[in-house]
Amino acid sequence: MADALDFALNAPDATVVWAVRADEYTAGNWPDRIGSADATQATGGQQPTAVADGGSDFNNKPVVRWDGSDDILEFTLAQAQGFTIIAIAKVTLDNSAIRVLITDDSANQPALRWNASNQLQMTAGANVTASADTLDSPILAEAYYGGSSSILRANSISVASGNAGTGTLSATITIGGQSAAGALPFGGDVAEIIIVSGELTAADRRYLAQYAQQRYGLAIPFPQTAAPTPSAFPSASVNHNVNMPPVVKVGDLLKVHLSLRRDGGSLDGVTTPSGWTLLESGGSASGAVFVAWYAKIATGTEGGTTVNFVSGASCVGAVQCYRVTEWYGSLGGVAIASHVFAVTSMPNPPAVTASWGSAKNLFFASSLANDGDESLVSSPTNYTGGVATFAGAVLPSAAVYTARRELAASSDNPGSFQLGFADACRTTTLVVRPIPTVPLTGGAGIMAGGL
Repeated sequence: MADALDFALNAPDATVVWAVRADEYTAGNWPDRIGSADATQATGGQQPTAVADGGSDFNNKPVVRWDGSDDILEFTLAQAQGFTIIAIAKVTLDNSAIRVLITDDSANQPALRWNASNQLQMTAGANVTASADTLDSPILAEAYYGGSSSILRANSISVASGNAGTGTLSATITIGGQSAAGALPFGGDVAEIIIVSGELTAADRRYLAQYAQQRYGLAIPFPQTAAPTPSAFPSASVNHNVNMPPVVKVGDLLKVHLSLRRDGGSLDGVTTPSGWTLLESGGSASGAVFVAWYAKIATGTEGGTTVNFVSGASCVGAVQCYRVTEWYGSLGGVAIASHVFAVTSMPNPPAVTASWGSAKNLFFASSLANDGDESLVSSPTNYTGGVATFAGAVLPSAAVYTARRELAASSDNPGSFQLGFADACRTTTLVVRPIPTVPLTGGAGIMAGGL
């Protein structure tokens, strides 16, 4: 019976050019699921072994097992950069040497492998290497070969990026070693290998993570983020051209925390930019203060650009913009608590509850201040990545304080920030939903528009 989810056959956006899966392997022949480029081996002693039950590491699904000596399969495929190699595999051979899973059988050509320190590595003339030792660990590996913009992911999380070289797939491709002779042999289990033209979209990666979780039991990750991109506006103006993160992909979540202050009159609110959604806002009775939290599903054109948040009157401001990946995919996967106001040195974010329930949720504590530029002494307990951004103007000024927490729960009630001195703070908590785990009830369509 076919799986309801099957990345190679039903990926939402990806153009899959070659794919193999262990349940279709027979001795010496691994049929290409997309075309006719079957991976073969005529010599009996070099044929990897079909294993009907790969054990709990693969959710008891079939695997193909390489002996770590000279097992090799070969096929022919030509594919220029950029392209992506996906593998669901586990290396078990520990020989303090490079172990090649798949490569073009020629010098400086693309390879996906483990190095002598058991670290996942991609190369096409230069190495991009993960930091973790993943010996004996089943892994969903995703390597995008895009020259200086290459990215290596493990279990849906970016673990390394940079220049992997410019090599292309253009000769005989080997699985299980560097060459037909079995140099740099791989030892371990392989469930699937897939080659895709181009880079996976956010929708593809959500679908792939779901597929790997449901078929092989590999964990879906928490939503991923990094330090926010800051913007400071020390000179009063109606234009606030907020910096976007340097890299933004289609389907990413962009989240803006904005704090504005006018000295001597109302700033008359802010016009929400096209394509953005206002999640929560507030301000002072006089209108001299305006704070807001916005979100947008990225179109992929935002990276390194600015977005103008126009106020009704000139004012100073401070802003942070977060990029979140590996998340639910629609704004139904973002929740925010009603903000609270206090003049305090310990702004306390209110509790927030995710309507979707307990999951690997990503929580953000956020406090927007409008009197001074007090230092951030500490973040709420168990929250990391605390960062402060200041307008940097003559007082009164504006400031943004944020921190985040990964928590597998439906709700969280953060403790307090600690500031260097009391400030007028408007404070809230946001939560972002991860890629959902869904039952095996449909094909690619269940991910195409979010769930």
